[in-house]
Amino acid sequence: MKRLTILLFLLTLPLVVSAAVSGDYTLYLGSGCQHCAKVEAYLEQNQPPAGVNIAKFDIYQDRSAAEQFNTVADRLAVAINDRAIPMLITPQNRAVIGDDDGSG
Repeated sequence: MKRLTILLFLLTLPLVVSAAVSGDYTLYLGSGCQHCAKVEAYLEQNQPPAGVNIAKFDIYQDRSAAEQFNTVADRLAVAINDRAIPMLITPQNRAVIGDDDGSG
């Protein structure tokens, strides 16, 4: 199964904004992570559409965020080998992992 990655997801978000994509998202990141920096830069340059709220948690700097990351990954059945940051949790409880924009 091919994974949808965060940047590809975010790039298409403005095109498909509806009740299905609006809501509260959770983004797990890590300070110093180049992939996370790419997603953060995108978010700074492109504000999420109205109705989309993204809470960010740094799992490198905050132990409780790291524990929450693993608890959520367990609940969503994300295998240990597939756990990575950046990881976005959608309002539909889907984990979107990675920073690929689909161009490569």
